[in-house]
Amino acid sequence: MLFYSTVVLCFGLAGLGVGAQAPELISRNPPVIKYFSAEKNETTIETQLFKLPSGPESEWAAQLDNSTRSGLKLTFAQYKYAGGGPARPRTVTFTFLTKGKYTRPLNYSISAEKVIIHQGEVSVEDSTSKSNGRTETAQILTLVIPTEIFLRMAQAKKVEFQVGPNSYKLDDYQRKCLAALAGTIEKPSE
Repeated sequence: MLFYSTVVLCFGLAGLGVGAQAPELISRNPPVIKYFSAEKNETTIETQLFKLPSGPESEWAAQLDNSTRSGLKLTFAQYKYAGGGPARPRTVTFTFLTKGKYTRPLNYSISAEKVIIHQGEVSVEDSTSKSNGRTETAQILTLVIPTEIFLRMAQAKKVEFQVGPNSYKLDDYQRKCLAALAGTIEKPSE
């Protein structure tokens, strides 16, 4: 149970490696965070697509595990650009966690208002963690989409991911997170 929360929290802080500046909170509700890595000369803007429940860690870890719909847990959306910015990204990345054992290649599609607006292949990475002497395994699924598709999704009222055999519909909070992230993207230069 604790595995999902550990992976989610660690994955979300992955950009804070050596040479990274302290995160800057761009939006509090929903949270949008900006951090710059001097080592990579790269800025990352990220939103967490789930709410952490209040209460002891064991309670919210259990709630995170129980909230996984269709075997998938949508965790983050982020984009990166070179330098300290601001700059318009080419792509936006979505991250899902799953305890399922997906095989490669794994395809996905994204629908907005029940119309498929993008299709592609998911990157699948196995992740293993040891907790209390137990080894737990999950998979990190990564979808990289063009910025224009993301901006279209952020305006839609009904968004659904089809990842392999599983579907995942965004809830109101997740759509609010996408809108907040979309609001940070620079307009194209003319």
